[in-house]
Order: sequence, then structure tokens, then C-alpha cells
Amino acid sequence: LIFISIDDIFKIDYTSIVDDFKNVVNTYKN
Repeated sequence: LIFISIDDIFKIDYTSIVDDFKNVVNTYKN
């Protein structure tokens, strides 16, 4: 259960990081 919780948190953080990265890339492209 602990590993599942940590994995879920990692997935959420990773998704946020990817979204931020895409936003930054779009900003520099524009």
C-alpha cells in the first residue's frame, strides 16, 4: 500500500512537471 501511495504521488508530480514543461516550451516558442 505504501508503494502504491508513493507511486500515485510520483505520477501526480510527474504529470504536473510535464504540464509545466509544456507550458514553458510553448512560452519560449511563442
